[in-house]
Amino acid sequence: MRRRAPAAGTLLDQMDGDHRSIGRPMRDIEDAGEPFGAGTIPASELLDRLTRLQTVLLPHLAREEEEMMPVVAKLRSCVCYVGGWHGPGGGVCVLDRTCRGAGQCT
Repeated sequence: MRRRAPAAGTLLDQMDGDHRSIGRPMRDIEDAGEPFGAGTIPASELLDRLTRLQTVLLPHLAREEEEMMPVVAKLRSCVCYVGGWHGPGGGVCVLDRTCRGAGQCT
């Protein structure tokens, strides 16, 4: 992507940084699952961990949708959104990038 959209370099760097910052809060939540289920940590601790994840994840998801997807759309005929790969005419694309439905993604 960096080669095909050099102007997106700063955005790609930011997205990479986001991914690194999301990892620790996600692991913290995973690590809390069993102790929370066993009753050895309070709900407030799990909620604190979820809040820490939310603080980094929600801005990242917004940036991905609002800033990154338009860059991707210019590079591909099928664009991946949260609901799946959407191609021309509303067809849903699968990993091989062929549309199932209203058209063909090339």
